[in-house]
Amino acid sequence: MSQLAGEPADAHRVSMPGRLRGVLAVLVLQVLGNGFVGWVVVSSLSQDGGSGTGLDYLVGYLSLALAVLLVLCIACTVRPQPWVRPTVITIQALLILSGVVNLVAGSLTGFIGIGVGIAVIGMLNKSDVRNWYEYGPFRD
Repeated sequence: MSQLAGEPADAHRVSMPGRLRGVLAVLVLQVLGNGFVGWVVVSSLSQDGGSGTGLDYLVGYLSLALAVLLVLCIACTVRPQPWVRPTVITIQALLILSGVVNLVAGSLTGFIGIGVGIAVIGMLNKSDVRNWYEYGPFRD
């Protein structure tokens, strides 16, 4: 077997945990959702001649920034970096908070955000997933 750059000579490759693949699928959906919402908000504000409030712009650009950050997290999960797991957990905590705000405002769709956030955080806290981010795909 040929050795990859950065791969220890005496290491064996471990496959990505199945639950982490599920997390990546959820993150892809979040990228698409955040990117779409951000694009719609920013483009509609631009077409209205900038008549929106500062909060409108914040929501639009924050959605786009989260989409870009999640794309980076997805890419850095394949060759794991130690900062990715806490970053994704923080984003999911924001999703849970957003779900609570939606519930208080009377929107039952807040349950979806809360459920997805809790599920992703739960999967990211499993030992095999933590090990993936800590040690990567190569083990001694």
